Amino acid sequence: MSKTRLHLVRHAVASPHPNIAEPDWPLTDVGQAQARDLALSLGSEPVDAIWSSPYQRSMDTIAPLSDHLSHDVEVHHGLRERRWSDAWLDDFTPHLERSFREPDYKLPGGESAREALYRFDAALIEIACVSGGGHIVVGTHGNVLSLFLRSLDPSVDFQFWKELPYAAVYSVDWDDGFCWQR
Repeated sequence: MSKTRLHLVRHAVASPHPNIAEPDWPLTDVGQAQARDLALSLGSEPVDAIWSSPYQRSMDTIAPLSDHLSHDVEVHHGLRERRWSDAWLDDFTPHLERSFREPDYKLPGGESAREALYRFDAALIEIACVSGGGHIVVGTHGNVLSLFLRSLDPSVDFQFWKELPYAAVYSVDWDDGFCWQR
């Protein structure tokens, strides 16, 4: 199997709202501009495939790139964001901070950091294995992305997540294991 480079993309700025289901949160105007900029920055890369979380904000972030490259987007449910709770949370950040210290901590109806990481990691392994090599763009979300990067570099912490830009791209290589050159 050839080495695969995965370009992991955090979605652009979205508009969370308690009356809209989380998977349906749209991008803001700023987020739409970030998505267009992403298409310009990754549009010259040798992209062989594009995958995304099924969440609207992730799909909308990579849509301009997909259009630019004339690539279809494959959806993988394992790339979705971590489910925090079965109820709206006005502020999930204290729970997120705690979960970096306690990976098995979770709220009712939610996923622990460990559960979300295992799901996300399995999805990336599957994508890397079916790709057979090349450059793959993967649209996803900030918490699962931070958890995954933490699994490759323990210095990734809550502060890293807080400073994680929207529409940021982190590249990792797969060759029977993941490697991230930070």
